[in-house]
Amino acid sequence: MTDQWFVMIPPSDKDQSSSEKELVDFVIEYPYPSAAWTAANAGQIVQGAEGNTGNPQVSEQLVKWQGPFATQAEAKTAAAAKQQSPNPLNDAGNAIETQTTIPGLAQIGDFFGALGQANTWIRVAKVVFGGALLVYGLAHITGVSGAAADAVRKLPLPI
Repeated sequence: MTDQWFVMIPPSDKDQSSSEKELVDFVIEYPYPSAAWTAANAGQIVQGAEGNTGNPQVSEQLVKWQGPFATQAEAKTAAAAKQQSPNPLNDAGNAIETQTTIPGLAQIGDFFGALGQANTWIRVAKVVFGGALLVYGLAHITGVSGAAADAVRKLPLPI
């Protein structure tokens, strides 16, 4: 019996792009021709631990992405050739490739969505009214004179 290596991914990532699969792949060894090897080679879902003699770190369900390979080095090279690049420009390019959203874009959308809600405008009115009361009170307490203070004192506030 000889061992062969597979690059495995979670079944939920089967339809993802290659760049996404590279982020979640596992290199697993299965003895040839064991039941686990046969199932993995056929693309069936297998427990990762079957190839690692019960390794609890890889006990989730996995499915073949690439393989079989004769050596672990071949499997690791196939698993994430782009990620293992010694060239940092390649790694930066891969990071951009795998990023699916622009950070903060959802928050900007949420902000503009909130502008159409009545509660937002009620809060804005409360802040403006509270600020006016604060300025009016400070002008009254300190006895400040001037055009701005006189304008504040003339505001129709219920005080």
